[in-house]
Amino acid sequence: MVLHQHDAHALLPLLSPHLPHALPVVGSILSNPAPLTVYTTFASLATPPKLWVALAVLPGHSDQIRVFVSAESSSRRRISPHLSPRDAPKHAGGNDDNDADDKDDDDAAAALLGRAVDDCLARHPRNFKVGCVATRWSARLRARLGAEDRGVCTVFLAPEGKGMDGGTVAAGNGLVLGPGVDGDEDAIYATSTLRSAAYYRSRLSQTSTLRPAGGSAYIPPVSFMMTHADGSLGALWTDPAHRRKGFAKAVTAHRMAEMSRFDERARGWVCVFVGNVESERMWEGLGWERAWTVEWVY
Repeated sequence: MVLHQHDAHALLPLLSPHLPHALPVVGSILSNPAPLTVYTTFASLATPPKLWVALAVLPGHSDQIRVFVSAESSSRRRISPHLSPRDAPKHAGGNDDNDADDKDDDDAAAALLGRAVDDCLARHPRNFKVGCVATRWSARLRARLGAEDRGVCTVFLAPEGKGMDGGTVAAGNGLVLGPGVDGDEDAIYATSTLRSAAYYRSRLSQTSTLRPAGGSAYIPPVSFMMTHADGSLGALWTDPAHRRKGFAKAVTAHRMAEMSRFDERARGWVCVFVGNVESERMWEGLGWERAWTVEWVY
């Protein structure tokens, strides 16, 4: 099978009707000013087939790709966003024929995704981590690639059209909200080694920090958050000595505002490991919605 490369922004009209499920690929396109390598499993954007896969190769120091399968948002079988596929009940009013059709559809979609990922990995061996794979496909993709189970994450979605105010919190504590600066990559890497310091350095312009005001000397941030290369929010951290003061909300609000300023179509979303109760409660407390579940496959 041969993937077909397209202009990234030319894909947006095709992907937009599939939001929010297509966010991993759409977010990748919107969050990277440099040209992004994107593929689909068909040649002409004017005549897409019913079933297709889109892939985005994340740039720079990332070692990941993002995928979207059209069946995720167009299938007859819509799994509850709060459940993984293995826990979801049968759809109301279903019958054996429909269940068989759904299985055939899922098998075809998973097989197409597998072939597309094989092709992409052959072209971009450095980008070997397939991230934000919907759990509907992840087990079969793991089996195909011989990958281990790395756990399940829940996607949380920001409320649409609702801004957040974090500036008051910052000013009231003598702190300054702003972008990341040189040196912050080491502070971020010290709290999360999921990605390299070089990757974090490449994302400093899309990082929000909260730190004491100062002169020319470097002052470490007391809280920070970044927009990852796929458009998701992550690397959220607050110094333990400064927690429960609203600082996480402040950097989240700043990051959301900066994302909207960069591209008004951007929507906040974040992946949280299932079982990370503290993070789950925080995002729900901010009014974010539990959506679907995903895995990293490599």
